[in-house]
Amino acid sequence: MKFAVISDIHGNIVALRAALVEIEREGADRLLVLGDLFESGHVRDILAELRGHDALVIRGNGEGYHLDNRAGKFGDMWARYEQFVALREVHAAFTPADFRWLEALPCQISLRYPGISLRMVHGSPRAYNENLLAGDEAALQCALDMTDETVVLCGHSHRAMLRQFGGRYICNVGSVGQNLDPNFTADVTFITMAGDGIAFDQRRVPYDFEAWRQAAGNLPYARIVLSGTEQGKLLWLDFLAETKRRGGWPCPNDVWNGLFAEWVERGLV
Repeated sequence: MKFAVISDIHGNIVALRAALVEIEREGADRLLVLGDLFESGHVRDILAELRGHDALVIRGNGEGYHLDNRAGKFGDMWARYEQFVALREVHAAFTPADFRWLEALPCQISLRYPGISLRMVHGSPRAYNENLLAGDEAALQCALDMTDETVVLCGHSHRAMLRQFGGRYICNVGSVGQNLDPNFTADVTFITMAGDGIAFDQRRVPYDFEAWRQAAGNLPYARIVLSGTEQGKLLWLDFLAETKRRGGWPCPNDVWNGLFAEWVERGLV
């Protein structure tokens, strides 16, 4: 049996479609998706692609934000502050049926087969916003201690990784939409199971970045992410950190817009 596993699409429909072409070419039996599907725009296209491929999907922290907002956890914060404009755009695109689908997404799934089992998480078995990184031995061991599956599959960090601990594995499948590769690729992990054996094939699939630039839109978030992709870094996190230093959280609109204008003037985006 062969699985294709992806995570962290973050609205990049061009990269997702390139990944799906590779998955179809490879003849995977099942598509597993580890959350963080949306970012700004292309909600309907992403949902159609995943449903058309009968994907098994879990909730990422991004989906959690939308459900929390729908439940009123953030009050009117998303409406008042410009830093949430990309999230507002996605939220407005969801239909009542989409929200029911999101609410039904589990945070984790355990798949069990004779001799081999897989646990799907977004960040870690402890929390969907916790990173599992290659060099963090304590966090990796904690993740294994919290589970009994052969393989823990995760995303969230946008950094692909495969670590083996005896007969068990932690596999971070990276990111389809924002994988920090300035060569513009989408991360796809293939897992082949035969008997009690297992093989991993982690690939970077090229996609048309210029097509994505045209499709991504002109919101500040999109422009910062595109520039970060070109530089091979999560530039968006740098921008957020600077807004917090200058204006706190949530960030006043004049500070937010002023910093973006400054970055444009400096040629950072």
